[in-house]
Amino acid sequence: MLLAFFLFMPVMALAAGVPTTASSPTPTVWDRQVGVAADTLVKTGPGILHTVTCGSDAAATAGTLDIRDAVAAGAGTVLTTITFVAAYFPPVTLTFDYPFTTGLHLDFTTTADVTCTVSYR
Repeated sequence: MLLAFFLFMPVMALAAGVPTTASSPTPTVWDRQVGVAADTLVKTGPGILHTVTCGSDAAATAGTLDIRDAVAAGAGTVLTTITFVAAYFPPVTLTFDYPFTTGLHLDFTTTADVTCTVSYR
């Protein structure tokens, strides 16, 4: 019984939250842009938006974050919009796995008191 556990342990470790592809047990590596607090071009060209983690300081300003398939603010297609409240909120991670073709642009309408980390490839 103990031998069976060790034989399946690598499979269980990969299944414990590390993304893999169907054809390969190799984990997917995501790039990250950390500490984004203003309009930012994260990536040019096609890719996949994986996660966005946002949190505020003690006195956040209400506003939104448009995540766009674009290379400039106000352009392209809005992939999703995140709305921020005018209060403190702890970091929250949202998983999307949305494809984009032109680029990945974060378009804020709030002041620099909300900070986000984006993972993509």
